[in-house]
Amino acid sequence: MGFQAEIESIRKSARASRSAADQTRSVDLAGVVRGIKDALPGGWAAQTTSMVGTTWQNTIGGWTSQADRYADSLNASATEYERNEESAKANLRRAERPR
Repeated sequence: MGFQAEIESIRKSARASRSAADQTRSVDLAGVVRGIKDALPGGWAAQTTSMVGTTWQNTIGGWTSQADRYADSLNASATEYERNEESAKANLRRAERPR
């Protein structure tokens, strides 16, 4: 009984996570609420738009940082699996040599 790590699948997942972070980073959620201040001057909504925009941007910043760390972790795992597989192959080659 054993297991096999699908190293390329792990790397593909890392690339997808990094891509999602990069795409999300470019979203300007604060910009979505900027127009409210001009459309509803003096109202409660206008007063809170800055806070809402800042909160949304901070949330995106946190999420993208987590997605980047996840991608880094996946890549590190894939590299470790590769090292372990190469080491196991080398051990098997040594064991197969006639003495």
